[in-house]
Amino acid sequence: MANNDDLNFQDTVRFVNWVNKIDDTYKIFLFSTLNAIFLYVTLTTGKSIDPDAIKQLVVGTFINTLGNPQLISAWGIIQYVLAIIGIIQLGIYIYAILKYRLKGIVIATFAFIGWFGLFYSTKYSWPQWVLWILLGLIIISSVIARAGSKLKFDKEGKVIYNGK
Repeated sequence: MANNDDLNFQDTVRFVNWVNKIDDTYKIFLFSTLNAIFLYVTLTTGKSIDPDAIKQLVVGTFINTLGNPQLISAWGIIQYVLAIIGIIQLGIYIYAILKYRLKGIVIATFAFIGWFGLFYSTKYSWPQWVLWILLGLIIISSVIARAGSKLKFDKEGKVIYNGK
């Protein structure tokens, strides 16, 4: 029987994979939010929590424990291929931002700066007016993203998505 932490992690991975598949202004908002979280955690802990990075770490650790030199050297090559795929994926995200032109740039910038600033402010005591500005950036980005989105939202404002 899986514990709750495993289920939450699996749901999170499914959600991130779902975000990768949609093409919408709300995707830009979610992508910027996830990147702010990933960057904040990476800077504060020194460990990446990006699902792709976690998968690579697990597979790499497993391959290294096998001790097969051919497999280990093949994994070194595969890591470069995965890095190239990551760069291509980043290009696709940048394309999604630029597809919506100014709207996409505003959504991405406001969401990323707002979320990253709020996360980072937990480490330092910033003046309250800075926090209100950061929260305002997030709200503006969210409103613009939702206004241009084709997605459906429930009464609480959460995105209705097919988690499968």
